[in-house]
Amino acid sequence: MLNLTKSAKETVYMKIIRVLLATCFLVVPLVFFTDLTANPFFAQNVLLYILMALISGTLAFKFLRSKDIDFTKTFFDLAFFVYVIALAVGWLSAVSSAPQAMRQTMFYGLLNYGTLLLIVAFGAYVMSKNVVFSGTIESKTNYILLFLAWGGLWYFLPHLKTHFSTDGLWAHVFDWYALFLWILGIWLGVRVLKKLTQENILVLMFVAVFLACCYGVLQALGLEFLWPFEINQFASKAFSTFGNPNFLSSAVVMLLPSLLVYYMRTDSKKDFCVYGLLVLVYILFLSFGLARSCWFGALCGLFMMWMFGTLRALIWKRKGRVFLLALLAVGVGWGSVYWDTDDAPSPVAKRAAELAQVTPSNFTLKVNRNDIFQSLHQRLFMWDVSKEIFLARPVLGSGLGNFQMSFMQHQPSTLL
Repeated sequence: MLNLTKSAKETVYMKIIRVLLATCFLVVPLVFFTDLTANPFFAQNVLLYILMALISGTLAFKFLRSKDIDFTKTFFDLAFFVYVIALAVGWLSAVSSAPQAMRQTMFYGLLNYGTLLLIVAFGAYVMSKNVVFSGTIESKTNYILLFLAWGGLWYFLPHLKTHFSTDGLWAHVFDWYALFLWILGIWLGVRVLKKLTQENILVLMFVAVFLACCYGVLQALGLEFLWPFEINQFASKAFSTFGNPNFLSSAVVMLLPSLLVYYMRTDSKKDFCVYGLLVLVYILFLSFGLARSCWFGALCGLFMMWMFGTLRALIWKRKGRVFLLALLAVGVGWGSVYWDTDDAPSPVAKRAAELAQVTPSNFTLKVNRNDIFQSLHQRLFMWDVSKEIFLARPVLGSGLGNFQMSFMQHQPSTLL
């Protein structure tokens, strides 16, 4: 059975895996390869696929050398197997019933999403179910503070950037100072993962999202320092390294409940202060990110924490620090709403005020043109088309990777 938690007599394979995992959870969310675009997620996806393929290849090579191919069996295995089979059957059914002219396009869609499923989903599944929850949250505050200092070193990138004699692609994607910082960051990440547990992986995820949030908040305040020109073409929106505020806000929503558990469970004052700081920065970015769906998502996540008896007992046990953090969070949120520039309402206040346009009477696609609320009716339209796609093939679906094509096919009937 694969055991990734033993630090004694660590093999070279496990060292490679720790380096690759540190790169996955630190470099992929934060990397901003080039100043050519404000949307780095394409390069991030490619890097993630490569790293996951390398992890899977390293594990496969280790198993072949050790002649040990046993995996830890969990009750999720059958569900995951059924999920993969259902996707394959659904795709075959959709292709067999599609017109001949569309089959080539559907095939390339399968190559795209099928590769994603095979490399990322399956690789991550096999990896995650063999990395245990140890039940112990180790203090990693010193490393978090070092990562905060590491993030500050990026401030000097524009001043220490390597200048090439040519203006080709290489001049945009390579820099000696940035390379040094990435190597230093990966080394710190490997130190965090010295004991490879789910708890320590979460710490690395907390750090990556925290640094991205810090950068996003600075952007929202008009303090863009990383690039020598203004890349933010939508004024005060916090794009950060994710290329879209909604993407980073979604990451915050997913990690916020776990971060709160770390905050409540620690007995160290230093850990208490550091995790509290991370929570407040997360909340501040949620405000400046202007993703209203993520505001509601965060509230739902907090409510779901209350539904679990163990977490409810922990909240009552730490009610003093929870109340203190709640007061500070309200203050941070309130400050972001009433922060303004040039006597103009803040973007957060404008975004929140727009919610008043949502009423029961306009919660439908059958509205007058003057009553259209773009954010609401755009989503209603997408949900309505998705409903039509489901009704057309309710059992096997439209096939893996075919949603965009099916959306275009069913869109005209919905518009009518």
